[in-house]
Amino acid sequence: MKNLGLGRGFNRMLLGLLTVWAFHLGFPNILQAAPVGELEPTIGPLGLTVTDSPDPVPPGGALTYTIVVRNDSTDLVATNVVLTFTPPSGVTVGSPPAGCTNSSGIITCPLGLISAGGSKTLGSIGVTLSTSVAVCSALGSVAKVTGTMNSVAVSGQYTVTTNVGSVPDPFPQPGALDKAFNCNGKKSVSFRSYDYAHAIALDPGGSGKFRVAGMACLTPGADCVVAVASFNSNGSLDMNFGTGGKVTAAALPEHVTVNTSDHEGHPVFFESYDKILVTGTRGNYSADFLGFIPLGKSAGIADFAVLRYKYDSVSKTLVLDNTFDGDGIKKFDVGGWDDQAESVFWGGAGKIWALGSSIAYGHGNAAIASIHADDGSLVISKTMDLGGAPEDAPEALEALTPMDDGTIVAVGWIEVGDSNRDLAIVLYDPFNTLPKWSFSSTGIQTLNLSPPGFPYEAATAVVAKSGADAKIFVAFNEGGFKQSMVGLLCLQSDGSRCMGFGTDGVVLTDIAVDWTDGYYDQVRAIKRELTPSGEKIIMVGRSASSKFAVLRYDANTGALDPSFGADGMATTPFGAGHVRAEAMTILTGQNRLLVVGSGGGDFAIARYVIGAPSLWTPLSSGASRVY
Repeated sequence: MKNLGLGRGFNRMLLGLLTVWAFHLGFPNILQAAPVGELEPTIGPLGLTVTDSPDPVPPGGALTYTIVVRNDSTDLVATNVVLTFTPPSGVTVGSPPAGCTNSSGIITCPLGLISAGGSKTLGSIGVTLSTSVAVCSALGSVAKVTGTMNSVAVSGQYTVTTNVGSVPDPFPQPGALDKAFNCNGKKSVSFRSYDYAHAIALDPGGSGKFRVAGMACLTPGADCVVAVASFNSNGSLDMNFGTGGKVTAAALPEHVTVNTSDHEGHPVFFESYDKILVTGTRGNYSADFLGFIPLGKSAGIADFAVLRYKYDSVSKTLVLDNTFDGDGIKKFDVGGWDDQAESVFWGGAGKIWALGSSIAYGHGNAAIASIHADDGSLVISKTMDLGGAPEDAPEALEALTPMDDGTIVAVGWIEVGDSNRDLAIVLYDPFNTLPKWSFSSTGIQTLNLSPPGFPYEAATAVVAKSGADAKIFVAFNEGGFKQSMVGLLCLQSDGSRCMGFGTDGVVLTDIAVDWTDGYYDQVRAIKRELTPSGEKIIMVGRSASSKFAVLRYDANTGALDPSFGADGMATTPFGAGHVRAEAMTILTGQNRLLVVGSGGGDFAIARYVIGAPSLWTPLSSGASRVY
């Protein structure tokens, strides 16, 4: 629905000009000023309310316009009101509404008198699009209304734009792009030269709108600000949000850096629909003009930093939330000279989790911290020795998922030897601030699952299934010289491998054999899904050919689902350069999967078909339900 009309200020200005003109010509009684104590009469505006349905409309489809002409004046009658409607090109116009005429496709409707504050509704104007109208184009129709108020002619002309979409496939193949989304199933949005989308959140009010958050940078991974875009369910930008559907925050606080480029971490996450969490590193301290270093710090030292932004719907701006630790920034030392925060997650139960690494006294450790969401106070922060070798070798935690019992499963990597990396998995009990011994002798598992020629592996995402049949699914990357694969590991709650799942609980998948210089197969996010044929695991990331990649596996056997895409995989190009899917959410009851990431220097969004809506439901573990 489009509400259109001239501004009242314009009409008051017109009235004033006419009054001056009348007195100048010696006709003082043509327009008289209102007596003292009475309201001055308002001329106009004549406005329109137009409904075009459906929007988008497919080529060859039927489009219906319903038009309401309004007299928005509070005290003047509009007379001799006439509506003229010119449909867009490429359509055939049906019969005009009662009382209207059709001359060469132009509809003219004499409406006569409309009382102050009143309106008149036309019957429907129906058009049929030619099949030659281009998909993803825009149709522009023109509505003009004229009339008279207090002997003054008033008029307005308005353009009504309707989007042309594709014809939805009544039986779409799972893994196909959803053509009802932005006509072609995908959307790109630009903020700066290098934009990285990391997180997605659905409107909890059920409107179908969603928001995407990430970083917008002037150079690759640098000179960045937090950016958020809001979308309608059909993929169009939500023009009621920010400016044109987009908003950016001010520059990051001094000495705070966020790792946004090609790495394993997850630096941006939605705490709620209006609150965005960002994690980075607060460091690079330098002396002031007197030569002093901040108290308790030394040059080059780095700490964890967690920032919380909120969207202000009144000012339509993105600002730091000063209810979070006083200024929207929580800075703290985890235990080393060089603490590097890589990822942030909303863990439910009022807790925010930050993950990364710490180096102190020549020893590399993983780092984990929990923060109270209500005020930003610290719950715990600690380092863990995951077993990297030698002692100064780096190690890090990159992702986590909460279990129903409050246990946290965190995953990452350790460095072993000369730049070789192995997987690391921790089953962590935050109540006792220790790993759970039932998972292994230490509560920590490090695994070398690499086939020959793949010295690099790192876990980047995890999802858990609680209950009697509790399982942990870990998504990880395998890399070697000009070769790469993605992996899926299934563990029982005691840390043992899942029997019958892949080969000894492990599945390796080569997404693209056409290796592109500088790009590798990578997985970034993982979810569980229940379909009519049983439970599935969905992973998203990118292919070595630099495309969005979506993979679906059988959760019991680890086999790729042959009913999904091409042999269980779907890939989508998004221009040149850095292309990578980072996050996803399942649209409950709509058999659709929303995937967000980066492509061609922009935020990139794709919507895929994944199953039959009447028999399908998403699964999630833990208290977090916002992605």
